[in-house]
Amino acid sequence: MKGILKKAAYACLWPVAAAAGRVAPVVLLYHSFDREGWRYGVAPENLRRQLAYLAAHYDVVPLADIAAFVRGEKTFARPTVALTVDDGYADTHEVLFPLAKKHRMPFTVFLTSNFSVMEKLGNLPRITPSQVREMHDSGLVAFGVHGKNHRNFSDLHTDKEWREEVEENMEDIACLTGVRPRFAAYPAGRHTRAAAARLRALGIEAAWTTREDVTEAGMDLLHLPRVQVARATSMLEFKARLTRAVRWYETIVRLLRLRKPR
Repeated sequence: MKGILKKAAYACLWPVAAAAGRVAPVVLLYHSFDREGWRYGVAPENLRRQLAYLAAHYDVVPLADIAAFVRGEKTFARPTVALTVDDGYADTHEVLFPLAKKHRMPFTVFLTSNFSVMEKLGNLPRITPSQVREMHDSGLVAFGVHGKNHRNFSDLHTDKEWREEVEENMEDIACLTGVRPRFAAYPAGRHTRAAAARLRALGIEAAWTTREDVTEAGMDLLHLPRVQVARATSMLEFKARLTRAVRWYETIVRLLRLRKPR
């Protein structure tokens, strides 16, 4: 029932958002690309439809362009999207990478650099160091910080914990790609002001959460929003969530939760 109501809400909100016509870039959040049951996996055939739609109707830009937009250094004349993928699963290389090359679409992988298969990461096969290098060398793929072992940054309190989880992650990425990462994504979206301050001190210029919204100039660069694409995301929802309909939907949900009887 909840899924039906969500689809109905987006069916109503999308035409209004489209009619408003104001351009606001969106950063999409993916995880894996498979046909199994994990809720955050997107079936390859659905991904192909989504990327074809973006190729026809949107400019797909590097994440660095979004950060520049937030800083007020760049504007977008057309509908604009950036693609991000969290964790670093084998199917990022096997499924997304060939499609991205076909469409010449840049994307950023927020990489957990312990390449072991982990229960907390769905027990899915992980990308390999050689695949990281191959994707980086293509010029289409950038890599950002996501923790050595996918620990929540809000749970890291000592210098030692930050060293082992975040600084080593940054060093791993720099070793694999030859480029020191500039951007980060909070594992599971968990973020605090203290964690943001730590990232800034390490030279991270911008960090993304899992809060769903379009991107606006002047937002806090260390608490930026993304829009999740999951297994249950229909094509109608995908199209609608590329607009301000995603903000309106999230606002409605928050208001309903506040008014729910206690």
